Amino acid sequence: MTSVFVLGGTGQIGVAAARRLAERDFAVTVAARGAGADVRVDRDVPGELEQAADGFDVLVDVIPYTLDHAHQLASLAGRIGSVIAISSAAVYGWGDADDPLPDPIPEDRRTVAPGDGDYAARKRAIELILEEADLPATSLRAGAVYGPRTKHSREWYFVQRVLDGRRAIVLARRGEGRFNTLSVENLAELIALAAAEPANTILNAGDPSPPTALEIGRVVAGTMGHEWDEVLLPGPEEGTVGDHPWNVPSPFVLDMTRARDDLGYEPAVTYAEAVPETVEWLVEAVGDRPWRDVLTASPYLETMFDYAAEDGFLARRERESAG
Repeated sequence: MTSVFVLGGTGQIGVAAARRLAERDFAVTVAARGAGADVRVDRDVPGELEQAADGFDVLVDVIPYTLDHAHQLASLAGRIGSVIAISSAAVYGWGDADDPLPDPIPEDRRTVAPGDGDYAARKRAIELILEEADLPATSLRAGAVYGPRTKHSREWYFVQRVLDGRRAIVLARRGEGRFNTLSVENLAELIALAAAEPANTILNAGDPSPPTALEIGRVVAGTMGHEWDEVLLPGPEEGTVGDHPWNVPSPFVLDMTRARDDLGYEPAVTYAEAVPETVEWLVEAVGDRPWRDVLTASPYLETMFDYAAEDGFLARRERESAG
């Protein structure tokens, strides 16, 4: 039986991956710093990860954030069989007028320059370090991940508005922004397939037929039994009014052909099928607490809840319409 060590296994991605791997008859060991893990491991303590993961067939790293983490994984060559690391679709950047992003984006699309500056540059540098490691390493370029146990929920943009009883939703670019979503269930499926087929490769990871911001808002509102007027702005935004987490200038859709051809990947769920569980978890997890205490990785959302500016815009719009 193939043994799999899931580092970061008690979080959003790790729990889903461990469950899917166990369903496929892998022998799974969940590792994390906190409670709930089979093995308590702090990768930043010298030697802890190396000792705990020694001898496993596959190491799944859902939390590789630094170049040191990548070198740590590479150093395990000869002690483990292969690595699966979660990268990010952010490595593709946003394109520009002279070199727009293709639709969909294949893995051989040029990326941002590797480095240790921002998130995208670090993820690209991690990929390159693993490419050169002396063991099979699969990097999964994840889209906008959602699911229970999240610390970073773009869907909260809509959930909070429903909870606050907002009667209108204002969306820039007519809500047509599309940034490839990724259910943890689809990511878990890719992880399980990659664990069965060790390789030195990079694969996109995204939901099929990713929805627009407008479609996401409708699914979330419908899940929560809420209705609102849709106010669709033609331009990017008016200050903060209409800005939202999917407000991208061009479609950001991932080409999943390589995953299908190399691994036989078929998505486990669609966005509409998967996101209600996320919405229900968010409502219960936040409860009466400040949402910032739960969604600790979503500080950028702060500027997107300026209701005073939004109400002022809607009032001016109504006066102009009446006049």
